[in-house]
Amino acid sequence: MSQRAAHRAWRLLGLGCLAAMSCAPAFAAEQSLSCNGFLVGKGEPAESLIRKCGEPIDFQAVCVSLLQINANERPIRSEAERMLLASHCVRMDEWLYDRGPGTFYGIVRIRDGVVESVRDGARGR
Repeated sequence: MSQRAAHRAWRLLGLGCLAAMSCAPAFAAEQSLSCNGFLVGKGEPAESLIRKCGEPIDFQAVCVSLLQINANERPIRSEAERMLLASHCVRMDEWLYDRGPGTFYGIVRIRDGVVESVRDGARGR
């Protein structure tokens, strides 16, 4: 994939996120990335992801609010807690994987060297 096509895919992903107002739904089912007969999912070391799937076609640093991170782990008890979590940002890396013709791109979010989440991106070529 050319750099231009990868850049276009990230732009489409960004527009989709803006339209939905959130890239990570609060209670989405956990996904995994299938590569060469292996599955990679939440909690797996980034080194294992590279070993199984190779290098991503693109990557970027993102800022994710603690509200999104904690949404799947425990309920928010008060509006003050919601505001506090929403105002704190955690730096993560997002790696883009091409799953093949006619499929959705795989977006893997890495936090502190560990897979935080896997989700679908824009539809590929």
